[in-house]
Amino acid sequence: MNAVNLGCRLMLAMVFALAALGKARGRKPFEDFIQTLKSFGLPRALAGAPLAATLILAEAASALLLLVGMGAGYVLALLLLVGFTLGIAWVIRRGKKVACRCFGASNAPVSAAHLVRNGLLLTITVVGAVSH
Repeated sequence: MNAVNLGCRLMLAMVFALAALGKARGRKPFEDFIQTLKSFGLPRALAGAPLAATLILAEAASALLLLVGMGAGYVLALLLLVGFTLGIAWVIRRGKKVACRCFGASNAPVSAAHLVRNGLLLTITVVGAVSH
């Protein structure tokens, strides 16, 4: 294992673990995350507790897989980041003010800064996957 791979894995595992824990740390953060999914324009039938729980579990699974050094962690991280980035871009394009619940607690609306952050995380994911 090389230092680049290890650094990428640890960085992404920390980000996804913090994101999952932030949303799952209590009833209020979880319900706020569900509301954010609805605000992103997803159909109400889709944007409920099952999707929110699935996304949180996927974030936690990605963190765990990255920590144990499995390439599947990179694949899952890439899928999550692409989905989240497309969702943020969609909200910004529509001019909506939607609170970012990326890590569970923020009331700041999603913005171009979130796209930049996700772009950096996507870059780290690709670099890590290639070095894997």
